[in-house]
Amino acid sequence: MTTRKQRRILTVTVMLATSLLWACSGGDDGAAGAAGPAGPAGPPGPPGDAGPPVDTSVPIGDGSALTAEEIEVFGKLEATITGVTVSSPPVVDFTVLDANGNPAVGLAANTV
Repeated sequence: MTTRKQRRILTVTVMLATSLLWACSGGDDGAAGAAGPAGPAGPPGPPGDAGPPVDTSVPIGDGSALTAEEIEVFGKLEATITGVTVSSPPVVDFTVLDANGNPAVGLAANTV
């Protein structure tokens, strides 16, 4: 009778193992489902770094190519002598700024 009892235990064990494997299979067919709705917006991020300084200089040249708008933006030019060297020839260093404090660059030599 032990053989009959062992067969029943073996049969129940096999059935139980088969049931567990079938239950764990998940039934996934591998196909992706539809996308869900969009989530809420996240919090704002930290402020970014300051960008490089803006070059506001405009080449003036001899002034003949400037538009009326550019002349109005420049306003009055202000020259400041920053150094003098007495020699032959004498050397005078200076800076020229527009009314907004921007450098006046590209001045023609015959206008200085």
